[in-house]
Amino acid sequence: MTTANKSAAKKGSARKSTKRFSRWMAKAHKGLTLIEIMIVIAIIAMIGGGVTFAFQQQRRAQKSQAMSDARQIRSIAQMYYNEHREACPTIQSLISAGEMDTRTKTNDPWGKPFSVVCNGDELDVTSNGPDGQAGSADDITTAAARQGN
Repeated sequence: MTTANKSAAKKGSARKSTKRFSRWMAKAHKGLTLIEIMIVIAIIAMIGGGVTFAFQQQRRAQKSQAMSDARQIRSIAQMYYNEHREACPTIQSLISAGEMDTRTKTNDPWGKPFSVVCNGDELDVTSNGPDGQAGSADDITTAAARQGN
C-alpha cells in the first residue's frame, strides 16, 4: 500500500468514526435531562437570591443614611433654635444664617428634602421615606430615634 493510499484510508476511517459519533450523540442527546434542568434552576435561584439580598441591604443602608443625615440636621437646628428662640427653623433658614454648611445633605437618599418640625421646644427632622408618602410606616423621624423605635 502506498503512502497516498494509507493517508486516504485513515481519512476515510476518521470520517466514518466522526459520523458514527455524531449519530450516537444525536440519538443520545435529543433533549435535556432532568438533572441538567435542575442544575439550571438551582443556578437561577442562587442568582435571584443574591439580587434580593443585595436589594434588601441597599434599602437598609439608605434608611440608615437617612437617619444619620436627619440627626445631623436636627442637632444643627436644635442649637440654632436654642440660641435664637424664633420661629421653627427651616433648612433654608439654617443655610441662610450660616449655621448649616451647603455641603450638608438636605435631601434624603430618595431625593426628597428633609423637613424640620417643631413641637414646643422639641425639634424633629423627618423624611417621607422610600415611598415618598407622609404618614406611612416607612417614614424616617428623629423623634422615633429618641424614643428608641
